[in-house]
Amino acid sequence: MSEPGRTFADLRTRVLTAIVLLSGFVGLNLWAAYECRSLWFFIPLALLIVACCSLEIARAIISPSGTEALKLSNPRVIVFAVAFFLPAAWTGSQIAPNQICFSVTLVGAFLPDLAFAAILSFIALILFLIIRGRTDLERSRLLAADLFLAFPLVAIGGALLIGLLTLPNASQALLWLVLVTASNDTAAYFAGKRLGGPKLAPAISPNKTISGSTVGILVALLVGASAGALVSTSAWSFSAIILSFIVALVAQVADLMKSLLKRTHSIKDFSQILPGHGGVLDRVDAILGGGAALYVCLLIRQYQG
Repeated sequence: MSEPGRTFADLRTRVLTAIVLLSGFVGLNLWAAYECRSLWFFIPLALLIVACCSLEIARAIISPSGTEALKLSNPRVIVFAVAFFLPAAWTGSQIAPNQICFSVTLVGAFLPDLAFAAILSFIALILFLIIRGRTDLERSRLLAADLFLAFPLVAIGGALLIGLLTLPNASQALLWLVLVTASNDTAAYFAGKRLGGPKLAPAISPNKTISGSTVGILVALLVGASAGALVSTSAWSFSAIILSFIVALVAQVADLMKSLLKRTHSIKDFSQILPGHGGVLDRVDAILGGGAALYVCLLIRQYQG
C-alpha cells in the first residue's frame, strides 16, 4: 500500500527495483524446485534479510529523537539488533540441510527452540528497557511500545519465515507467498491512488484507504486461488481462497505495524538500501507477516491431515 510521501515520480525506480528482486527470487525458486536440497540456500538468504531488518529496526528504535539516525554499524545498534535476530538465527541453526523437504514429521520440530530463543531475546530487551528507564522514563515507555510492535514483526516473523522452509513443497509455498503479498500490496497501492475514499488508519498511515485495502485483499484472493489451482487440485483452490485472505489480511496488519513504527520515529524509510523502496524492512514487512501466517496455517493443516 502507498506510503506517506510516495508519489508516482519515483514509480519507475520502484518498478525497476521490484523487477530485479522478483526476477532473482523466481530464478532461485525455479532452481530450488528442480533440486530439493538447494532449498538450503534460502536459509542463509532469509537469515541475511532478517539481519538487515533487525539492524534497521534497532537503529530506528534507539536513535535519539530529533537527531540524525545512528549508523547501522554503531555498536549500540548492533547489540540491540542481535536480540531481534536471535530467534531467527537460533531457528536456522537447528535445521540441517538434509532435513529440508524430506519428512513431514519435521514440521514444527524446531518450535521449542524458537520459543526458548524468543524468551531469551525478550528478556534481554526488557532488561535494556529497565536500565534505560532509570534515567529517562518517557523514553523507556516509547521503547516498550516499539518493542511490542517490532518484536513480533521482525523476531517472530523472521523465525517463522525460516520455519516455512522446512515444509514439504517449500519452494511452491514461497512463490505463492510472494505472489499473494506482492499482488495485495500493488493492487492496494494503485486502487488507493485511483479510488481514494475513507482512510484506513489516518493516524498511522494517512495515504492508506479502505478502498485500497479492500481491492488489495480481493486481488490477493484471485491470485492466491489461481496459483493454488495451478499447483494442486480444485479442492486446494478453495483452501487457497481462505489461506489467501488470512495471509493478505495479516500482511496488511504487518504493513500498518511498520508504518506506525516509522510514524512514531518520524522517518520515511528504515534505510536507503533498495532504490525506490527504502530499507529491507520497508519491502519485506508483508512477507514477514504473511509468511508467519502461512506457516502457522500450513502447520495446522499438516497436523489435522
